[in-house]
Amino acid sequence: MYAVEREANAKLEAALKKLDVYNKVFAPIEGVGPQTSARIIAGIVDVKRFPDRDKFVAFCGTSPTKDSKFRRRRRNE
Repeated sequence: MYAVEREANAKLEAALKKLDVYNKVFAPIEGVGPQTSARIIAGIVDVKRFPDRDKFVAFCGTSPTKDSKFRRRRRNE
């Protein structure tokens, strides 16, 4: 079971290393590994569709509101 998971993770990391967006944006960020990067890349698909950084951050739901609280999208979690 663990061998299959290790093999899948190795393939994922090899595929990500071929992408400029991973190498330039996500790899340098401490704490953001291949699995997290892959989820973000898959969800965003084409970062060029966002006109600026603020629109991208808002889409991700990581921007604080005016009262400096982060928005919660699920049951006030």
